[in-house]
Amino acid sequence: MTEADATTHRFAQTFVDELAAQGCREVCLAPGSRSAPLAIAFARHPLVRVIVQIDERCCGFFALGMALRSGRPVALLCTSGTAAVEFHPAVVEAHHAGVPLVVCTADRPPELRDNGAGQTIDQIHLYGRATRWTADLGPPVPLPDSDRVWRRWAARAVRAAAGPPAGPVHLNFAFREPLTPDPTAPPITPAARASVAEPRSRPAPPSATVVEELVDPLRVAVRPVIVCGGLVRYDKALAGAVDRLAEASGAIVVAEPTSGLRTRGRPGLVTTADVCLRDPVLARTLRPDAVVRVGEPPTSAPLRRLLASAPIPTLLLDPDGRWNDPEAAATQVVRADPALTLRALARSLAPHRPPVRWRALWSRVEDAARAAATARLESSPLFEGQVVTALARTLPRAATLVVGQSLAIRAVDALWPPGGPGQRLLANRGASGIDGVVSTAAGVAAIGGEPTGLLIGDLSAYHDMNGLWALRRHRLRLVVVVLDNDGGGIFSALPPARHPDVFELCFGTPLGLDWERVAALYGLSHERVESAVGLLPALRRAWHRPGSSLVAVRFTRPASHAAHTAVFAAMAAAARDAVGAGDPGE
Repeated sequence: MTEADATTHRFAQTFVDELAAQGCREVCLAPGSRSAPLAIAFARHPLVRVIVQIDERCCGFFALGMALRSGRPVALLCTSGTAAVEFHPAVVEAHHAGVPLVVCTADRPPELRDNGAGQTIDQIHLYGRATRWTADLGPPVPLPDSDRVWRRWAARAVRAAAGPPAGPVHLNFAFREPLTPDPTAPPITPAARASVAEPRSRPAPPSATVVEELVDPLRVAVRPVIVCGGLVRYDKALAGAVDRLAEASGAIVVAEPTSGLRTRGRPGLVTTADVCLRDPVLARTLRPDAVVRVGEPPTSAPLRRLLASAPIPTLLLDPDGRWNDPEAAATQVVRADPALTLRALARSLAPHRPPVRWRALWSRVEDAARAAATARLESSPLFEGQVVTALARTLPRAATLVVGQSLAIRAVDALWPPGGPGQRLLANRGASGIDGVVSTAAGVAAIGGEPTGLLIGDLSAYHDMNGLWALRRHRLRLVVVVLDNDGGGIFSALPPARHPDVFELCFGTPLGLDWERVAALYGLSHERVESAVGLLPALRRAWHRPGSSLVAVRFTRPASHAAHTAVFAAMAAAARDAVGAGDPGE
């Protein structure tokens, strides 16, 4: 082995060793030749778990799912050329959702670039502005302090990915041949690890002066609301802080299922705001006069419209400085630790007489709307609503459910009831794309160990059907529930539905897939559900069956649209009756 060859493989082993030392203990890699030095180093490291994926796009989202569930940086590795391009959708989602990834792409050395060499593209800054740090590291060369420099790169990559703000980093490695070490050569031992830890900064709590300024709208508010959007990093400290402020201010808490805060027993919890606020009368009656926002922007379009309809004092807690405020509705944006800020606001409100009638009004609305939904769902034809409520009833304790986009996440937001404290709902709501959702759920199943499910539309499932391969390959257990309405059901509720001459061709896009054959192809158990009466038994069997299952729930798009309309109308009517002529003010 020449000195140059030894340098390449010493670099790979040193770099991987430092990644592991910094806490990056999982790597998803797609097979390739140019990436062999790092692939071999990952596979031989005793502390690194290696997941192999054939499809690079699946590989990227699988890693994203692992990092989404664990909160720790996960490494990605692929060979050069278009393989690296296939990581791009997952990188974009990780960027917008704040999920930590260390993306490693192998590349040709400089002498093979821009001269027609095969499998060679421009990979420098390949992912544009969607990374926290990007570096083209070039071919490894021996230097007096090489080991220390290489370890510094690895440490910096992990720390940059972990944030704040968390997100993807991209390291491009140019390797010269030979790409594999001489099998007869003695193993190379990386140099002893030096301390390369860098201090991590976290947003501090706001000063007492700032808190006094922020709390003023809450002191005079009689209709306060705490809006909790999706949270990548949910913890008990934040939950407790939300509860303390809700009690001190008398606020209702509108919590999305993906916030981790839509749990039974939460003070002032409201789960029907999305449906109720679709009604113009209720939207006027239930209009808040002060808002505190935590997490991602709400999924609910009616809620977003209400919050942006006219100036309402709105505090946005923005710890990562991402300005998650697409409607520009926030009147105050504070980059501070959310839990510490909420607790400081609660302390500053004391002594304070919180409004009572506002929460009592919403309690009547919530009870009436939920009762109406239950009654209507029992008599409705099969559609997404029954699937959501059946999943909520059968979801095991301490289980995780990954929710797809389009109608899946909207049905969950509208109809998911308060759940148990150990249950977790996740979704790719950074870029909100339908791609890679199966692989994301597989990655979640690989890292968590708890029962894991996936609720997904048929178009999204087809888009990432290759992701099902990983379930048998890596012996994962995932319950996949496909909302099979044979096409893009969400478009039935959008303006394109008013153009029947082109609707099916351009928007409905029927698939005509037989999901039983899909399940057989990937070695999954299969259940086909075509009536509401068969839904609960099928889900219970799937949750208790060893291995992975695919439950295909079959209904039509017109029936789904009609059922959504009827259920939401019944909920709104019941809520209007509950409001009556009462004044929501104090």
